[in-house]
Amino acid sequence: HCVNEAVTPNTTVAEAEALCDEKYGHEEWTSLNMLKMPIDFSFSKAEGFKSRSLPSYFGKLACAMGNYHCDVIYCRETYCKMDHYKSRYEHFLKENGWA
Repeated sequence: HCVNEAVTPNTTVAEAEALCDEKYGHEEWTSLNMLKMPIDFSFSKAEGFKSRSLPSYFGKLACAMGNYHCDVIYCRETYCKMDHYKSRYEHFLKENGWA
């Protein structure tokens, strides 16, 4: 979310759905259910998420619930600016070629 410039405060639900289609594939997020939640949570309180599987699921869930665009803006305005979270997760940006 921190480097997602496609979402703006004026992004509509329809535009967000198109972004979800682009990011995850339409069928992937529109057919989401709890059975598709990753079993390996790869999370620790001290280190946070260790893989992208659970955050990716949460992203698809936000698409399915219609609040993906709100999540992106909220993250950019809060967590993306906090040193604590930047130090925990910015390695994902580098590993995936986003930064």
